Amino acid sequence: MPPTSARRAAVEARQRVSAILLTRPARMPRASGGAAAAASTTAAAAAAVPAPVPVHVPAPASLSQPDLTATCSVCLQELNVKRVTTLRPCRHHFHESCVATWLETREYRREQTCPLCRAYVQKLVDDSGRTTMPGFPYGATGQPTYLRLGDANLMQLHELLRDTESRLARCVELLRDESKGDEYKLDLQAEKTQMEARRDTLQRLQSQQRQSRAALSPVPQVARTRSAPEPAAGEVRTTAMQLELMERRRLEALQAHHQHLFLQVMQQRAQSEAMLQQLLEMQLFQQRQQQQAHQQQQLLLQQHEAARAAAVNRIVFDLDDSFDMDDSFDTDEDDVEDTVPRRSARIAAR
Repeated sequence: MPPTSARRAAVEARQRVSAILLTRPARMPRASGGAAAAASTTAAAAAAVPAPVPVHVPAPASLSQPDLTATCSVCLQELNVKRVTTLRPCRHHFHESCVATWLETREYRREQTCPLCRAYVQKLVDDSGRTTMPGFPYGATGQPTYLRLGDANLMQLHELLRDTESRLARCVELLRDESKGDEYKLDLQAEKTQMEARRDTLQRLQSQQRQSRAALSPVPQVARTRSAPEPAAGEVRTTAMQLELMERRRLEALQAHHQHLFLQVMQQRAQSEAMLQQLLEMQLFQQRQQQQAHQQQQLLLQQHEAARAAAVNRIVFDLDDSFDMDDSFDTDEDDVEDTVPRRSARIAAR
């Protein structure tokens, strides 16, 4: 039998028992003579006076015991029919099964309020003084709301995952740019090799020029009177100096450009490594959060199953008790005379 059907059967059984107890008049012990007449007169007068209609009065904060003559605001029956529980902090009294059904049919925990004053219910106190927490809010579907949300709870994680993927794509582009920097480095090295070859050629030409000058030094003064070689030598020297200066400036510019590109590549690499480290830490943090959420969900489900099992056991016990009481009413009339007052006192004590 499902828990809802069992609870409904228990409530109906208790209603039948309470109706039988309230409708059957209690028999007084037999008396003789005037005592019997006085007893019959008293019983007739009591039957003639109509019973007052019980009205629920909210219990003040100073009272710790419920008024059993009042009624439950949920099922509109007297409090002495079922077990009574007290809501804290408002201290209103209801039947334990009625207020449990009322709280469990809420959709969210913040909606678990008192049926009378709408105060937020923090805990429940039964007639024996034991304190319990309100049950899980199932709503109309009979399942906790957080189990029906599905992927809606993971929306933030999905957005964070998309952001992480975009950052990873950016890192891949940076790595591709780093490979382009290697290509620039190869071009610079090839250009440097060409400049070094030109420098070697220039040095060889300068050495040949010095050798030619040394070979022409012992020439007589007549040969020096010529004006053609001197301007040619001066032009060669000036051209060589200009070429050397240009090559030096070009080499310096290439070296500066190479250093600048190398620094840019190193900075991009450091940034990409830092970004990858942050992304890895974020992924680890997400995994830990998901594991913690899964563990909390498993713990809540276990607590919920334990609470439902305890509720089912309590309902079965109440059913057994009610069925025993029904069986006791089928006995002979003398046994009923002795059993009804005792069971009425037991129910009132509950």
